[in-house]
Amino acid sequence: MYASYWGLSRSPFPASADSGGFYDGAMHHEALSRLMFLVEDHGRCGVLTGPSGTGKTQLLRLAARQVRRTQRFMTAVDLRGLSQNQLLWSLAAALQLGPRDGELAQRLWRMLEDYLRGSRHSGLPRVFVFDHLDRAAADCAHVIEWLLHLDDGPSCRTTVLIAGRAFDGPATSHLQAISALRIEIAALGQEETAEYVRALFSSAGGDADVFTDEALDLVFAKTRGVPRDINRLCDLSLLAAMGANCPNVDSEAVNVAGRELPAAVERDDTLSLLFESA
Repeated sequence: MYASYWGLSRSPFPASADSGGFYDGAMHHEALSRLMFLVEDHGRCGVLTGPSGTGKTQLLRLAARQVRRTQRFMTAVDLRGLSQNQLLWSLAAALQLGPRDGELAQRLWRMLEDYLRGSRHSGLPRVFVFDHLDRAAADCAHVIEWLLHLDDGPSCRTTVLIAGRAFDGPATSHLQAISALRIEIAALGQEETAEYVRALFSSAGGDADVFTDEALDLVFAKTRGVPRDINRLCDLSLLAAMGANCPNVDSEAVNVAGRELPAAVERDDTLSLLFESA
């Protein structure tokens, strides 16, 4: 909508993790590196936590894409809203085991166990990626624990990567306790927020200094450094500045955009994003 006005090749502030625009800041770069080291080292379990909107899903997706380039089997499932039986069915479907609609849980358990025990003889490592565990039924954690214990021992070839806002419930705390890697993703600081905005805008072909210093300070104050909220506010700020025919995004444009932000957040929260599966 505003790309030509600002000289951009695409929208610099993606509304979802599917839209690119990954910010390779120090915290996210280190987190991705640690996740991949766990995979390369055949670690059993890695847990990624942090507030909503801080980039956990995007990090998991990037890790999944890198895993796909290696000689590993990779299966990814978005757990949002899933019951234990739905998770079992989703795993069976992702592994191309042909589960039927309405398949009984006992049959799904046996189907998966037979397949996974048989696949151990291939010698190839397997990676399971689960997003939004905190938004799934509590008993989904038992399925993940079962996957880990199914391939336990010194010759373990299964790695599980899990993300969620918090792992403090009775069903999920054990997963964090047995994980070999625990990473917490925090919101950005004030300087990091400015760097984030400039980096994403520049990556889309724009002038990195189009947001004034005062505007960037206000973006941080209104979003508290949460990347998802930064994206929403900056996207609306570009529209506001364009509507006023301004050459830069100043604090006034951010204030105007800020008045629209609650409505934009409400609209975005009604959308359901599907996590990639393989």
